[in-house]
Amino acid sequence: MPAYLNGVQGLRTVAALMVAVYHIWFGRVSGAVDVFFVVAGYFAAKSLMRMAESETFRARVQVMSRYWMRTLRRITPSAVVVIIGTAVASLLFMPHSAWQYAIPHGFASLFHFENWLLIASNADYLQDGMAASPFQQFWALSLQAQFYLLFPLLLFVAVSLAKRRGWGARGRRSRCSR
Repeated sequence: MPAYLNGVQGLRTVAALMVAVYHIWFGRVSGAVDVFFVVAGYFAAKSLMRMAESETFRARVQVMSRYWMRTLRRITPSAVVVIIGTAVASLLFMPHSAWQYAIPHGFASLFHFENWLLIASNADYLQDGMAASPFQQFWALSLQAQFYLLFPLLLFVAVSLAKRRGWGARGRRSRCSR
């Protein structure tokens, strides 16, 4: 079992507190969300290094598939519950005219492209007077899900090309190709 990293967990806690404090008391956005992205990238890279060290193409595909399934099992259940709950609350408490705006954002959140929908609609997180989507908080999860999809693919392609050229996963010539 991997070692529990107290420093990383402490960093995540400080970032979560910064997000809460800035949103609640200052009405602003902090850079703390970026800390979550860096931590997620660190864990993704660490987890995927097993794929890079796999010798066969098939083994790399299996490691990547297991990585995606673990990620889906971790992210999807709670996200779906929150999205459905938010959709139901929107239908119950928002005026009918606001549903047209909320429904596409719920769909975008469910399929992890809320960040792109917000960009396309010129949404500004801090703009006063602009109607906010009840799903707006899903921009970060959408971005993270896109990272979890694309980063392993890029790493997979890079490692496969390196191994084809006779290099090791870390860019050095492997011993068998010398």
